[in-house]
Amino acid sequence: MGVSELERVAEPVASERLRALLADARERFTASQRATIAAWDESRPLDRPTSTALRLGPLDGAQLRRLAVDLVKRRASSAPPGGAASDRFDEMPAVLAGAAARPAVASAVLWSWLAERDGGAFAAHLVQRVRELAGLPGLRRRFAVDDPALRVSSGVAALAEAFADRQVEDACVWMEHVPPPFAAAERAPLARQHAAIERTRAMAPHATVAEFAGFAQLAATFVVQLSARRLDPLGFPLGRDVELDRDPSVERRIEIASWARQAGRFVSARGQMFVVGIAVRAAWRLRLELIAAELGAGACGGLGMMLRLRGDAPVAMSERAPVLLCFPGEPTEERGPRFERWLSDAYPAAARAWQAWS
Repeated sequence: MGVSELERVAEPVASERLRALLADARERFTASQRATIAAWDESRPLDRPTSTALRLGPLDGAQLRRLAVDLVKRRASSAPPGGAASDRFDEMPAVLAGAAARPAVASAVLWSWLAERDGGAFAAHLVQRVRELAGLPGLRRRFAVDDPALRVSSGVAALAEAFADRQVEDACVWMEHVPPPFAAAERAPLARQHAAIERTRAMAPHATVAEFAGFAQLAATFVVQLSARRLDPLGFPLGRDVELDRDPSVERRIEIASWARQAGRFVSARGQMFVVGIAVRAAWRLRLELIAAELGAGACGGLGMMLRLRGDAPVAMSERAPVLLCFPGEPTEERGPRFERWLSDAYPAAARAWQAWS
């Protein structure tokens, strides 16, 4: 496997779309934004000595093996002695050398070798190094070896799709935390800060209304079909009428931004926003809403899609709402499979939030 697998498995196209979107955003960053997001990006759930050693390099098989052993000692845990995972360290430098061009596939290969060692802890550090080499935002949550999407038995191709999704997921958090153009220490007047934010938003790439409306209709139809086949987690059938609000009112925008904050997400109340509503056939007023909004202050472009249930008031979520990043210009045949994978997490999360309060 190894380098041959890296060359044989195609890198998901989402990796390059993500890299292009973030590179475009970084070009518009002020010095203050660059410094602030760089400092924030260092706060990740990893062992700092291991991360630093991997970053400094150069690395060979013996050094990687030693770092893995040292990490086990610091975590006061035990890795399986010998075995297939230990035998692949000499091949890892070649995989890392090709990581910049194929980050999701490189992550999948490394995970498939090391997931069963120390709960995947050292594998996560290597995935972080892959992200750095590829110019992608770092890890924001830990990998779990029991995550169905990360099953080694699924094969490298399926794992690459899962790691591409995680790259996008972590990039969404990064985008949400991009700060305003001017830091408090610069004492920029509020009007100047506001004008700079609006200029940045105007320059960011956006989906056209027609483009998103077409996808929204297909997405809503897919959700309704799941309900008709009794494959959704809600337990109540959905109506077939779909409503699309292409430009919500100020009051509705503020309510959505407030709900998103409560659900652990940050969206721009002033930015591009769409709401797709689907009625639920229940004994009380209930509707399913697909919400797409610019993430953070809207500095990066793209739309983050969330799913929620709403009765007389929005259903509060006790967990972070899963978000799907919609790349501008992304064709439906690419976004559709990502939407389906995202929905498998987002729909149960929305249903759990309602069931907890019903």
